[in-house]
Amino acid sequence: MFGKHLYHRLVKKYVAYFGTLFNNIEVRRYEGNDIIGRLRVPISYASKDYYRQRLVSDPELARQASQMLPRMGFMMTSMTYDVSRKINPLHKFVSNVNGSLRSMGNSIPYDFAFELHVWCKMQEDGQQIIEQIVPYFHPDFTASLKLVEYMDLSLDVPVILDAVSNEDTYENSPDGTRTIIWTLQFTMKGYFFPDVESNPSGIVKHVDLHLSGAGGIEAQGQGYNSNLEIKPSPTSATQFDPYTITTEQNFFDTAMHFNPVTCEPQLEPYEG
Repeated sequence: MFGKHLYHRLVKKYVAYFGTLFNNIEVRRYEGNDIIGRLRVPISYASKDYYRQRLVSDPELARQASQMLPRMGFMMTSMTYDVSRKINPLHKFVSNVNGSLRSMGNSIPYDFAFELHVWCKMQEDGQQIIEQIVPYFHPDFTASLKLVEYMDLSLDVPVILDAVSNEDTYENSPDGTRTIIWTLQFTMKGYFFPDVESNPSGIVKHVDLHLSGAGGIEAQGQGYNSNLEIKPSPTSATQFDPYTITTEQNFFDTAMHFNPVTCEPQLEPYEG
C-alpha cells in the first residue's frame, strides 16, 4: 500500500503459535488401570467441516474412520481491531540491533479468533483431549513471541479460551457412523506493526533553553538573561549506551539575543 511493501509475517507467526500449543496431545488406551496403548493426536490446519466432507464423499475413508480418529484441526476465523488496547500512535519502539539503531511505530492491537476442532469416535477420547487443554487456560495462556525480527522485539501474546461445545453426529448420519466433534473457541490478543526505520533521525540530544530575567522563556525580540543547556555525555551515546546528562546554565548581565546561524548569543536582535 502507498507503494511500499510491508510484511512482518505476523499472521503466519500467530497461526504457527496457536497450532504449536496443541501439537503434543495424546490419547491413552486403558485396560482397567493399566495403559495398553498410546496415540499422539495429529493436528492440521483445517476447517470444522473438512473432515466431515471427506467422510461423506469417500465411503472407504468412512469405514477406516475408527483407525484415523481421533484427530484435531484448527483455523483462524476472523480478526478485529481492539480499541480497548489502543495506545498513543506517536510513541515508537527503538532498538539497537548489532550496533544499528532502528525504530518502529507503535503496535496496532487486533484480536484474532481461532477455532480448534476435535474429531473422535469415542466419548472418552474426546474427554481425554479436552482435559489436556482446558486446565491451561484460566481463562488465558500467555507466551512471549518474537514478532518483528529486525527490531528484536518480543511481546506477550495471550490466548483466551472463550467457549467449549460438542456435538454427536450419530443421529443425523445416514449410514449410522458416529463422529463426535468438540469445538473450542479462542481469542488471541495480537498486534500488527508498521515498517521499520533504520538509523532514524529526529532524536533530541541537545536542548538549549533561553530564559528571561523573570524566569520565563525568551519572548520574541525581548532577549534573554540566561540560557540552560542540557545534553548527554558522550553526545554519541544511544539510549542503549551508558551516558550521563549534563546541565549547564549561563547568566548574562545584558539581555542577549539568539543567532540561529551561529547558534551563539549576541547583543543585538538577529535580523536574518
